[in-house]
Amino acid sequence: MDIRFDGERALVTGGSSGIGSAIAMELAAAGAKVIVNYHSYPDAANEIVQQIEPASGEGFAVQADVPDEVSVKNLLARIDEAWGGIDILINNASIGGDRAISWESDTVAWQPVINVDLLGAFQGSRLALKRMIPNQAGVILTISSVYEQIAWSGFSGYTEGG
Repeated sequence: MDIRFDGERALVTGGSSGIGSAIAMELAAAGAKVIVNYHSYPDAANEIVQQIEPASGEGFAVQADVPDEVSVKNLLARIDEAWGGIDILINNASIGGDRAISWESDTVAWQPVINVDLLGAFQGSRLALKRMIPNQAGVILTISSVYEQIAWSGFSGYTEGG
């Protein structure tokens, strides 16, 4: 099956490594313009952009802290300025948090995971929808992990499994 995204404007949060970088490269190979969001590693994000540019012709990396509303607003404003909007949002940014057994963990250890994995997807989706709804078009995909069903021992904030 040949699925094309020619000219579509896509944002991949957490796009500088792992699953996010693979998604960014596949979207570009299918013709999408791709924004690679990163939090901490600009060199890795820029390397992904260099790999995707020959496929789709357009891409750039933008730093943003996905649970921070102002940061995500600035990210989407940058996309608006460059390409006039967004068609595809891939909520992929995620962290596993500090290693801790459930009964030894506390809310301080859980909070960063909740902020990035849950609030980050909410912020991106909410703010992207404000652009997509008036256009009556758009796609939002939120990536999950196999660890939602298979406990990852010692990462209670990420898997709730202990």
